[in-house]
Amino acid sequence: MFRTDYQNPLRRISRVESDRERCWRVSVRRYGQSVVRAFTDLCYGSKRKSLAAAKIYRDALEAHIALFDADHRLWRRTRKNKGNSSGTVGVARYLAPSKVPGGPPAPYWQAFWLDAGGRRLSKVFRVGVHGERKARRLALEAHAQGLAEVYAALQRNAWTVHPDSELGKEHESLLFAAAFAAELLRP
Repeated sequence: MFRTDYQNPLRRISRVESDRERCWRVSVRRYGQSVVRAFTDLCYGSKRKSLAAAKIYRDALEAHIALFDADHRLWRRTRKNKGNSSGTVGVARYLAPSKVPGGPPAPYWQAFWLDAGGRRLSKVFRVGVHGERKARRLALEAHAQGLAEVYAALQRNAWTVHPDSELGKEHESLLFAAAFAAELLRP
């Protein structure tokens, strides 16, 4: 299981055992920022109790993060890499090899994006058919349309957390801290 897999009971939680501290650490990263909180065995009385507190904090943090999870997923898909030379994420100009031996290559603009399931989708616009500017504009529009559809699908499939009814007054400080940390991660 992956560390962030929702079926993993210790997702986003790691154990730290050193000479200086023994704790469970909850860490979440969104929009290039990290929120890390340690739950020490000394503070909570035992290893088991500190793990229980870390799980409550993690669950509350995930519940608040789920409110803007679709926005984060779209941000990750449209983040510009340092190797991008066209200036637009998901749109690029390519040269197709000529079908005639020794002929000139056929330029085209291609828009590509990942759907909600993670499959790569694309549309091609040939420069010979549309012209350079129109082919690029059509590729940009197709990319924007594809991302709008992905965003709508992500909003529909947003993962929600139902808080347990057994959380009492003693957990209010952890729930408040998780809500505060989630707001720090909001764009």
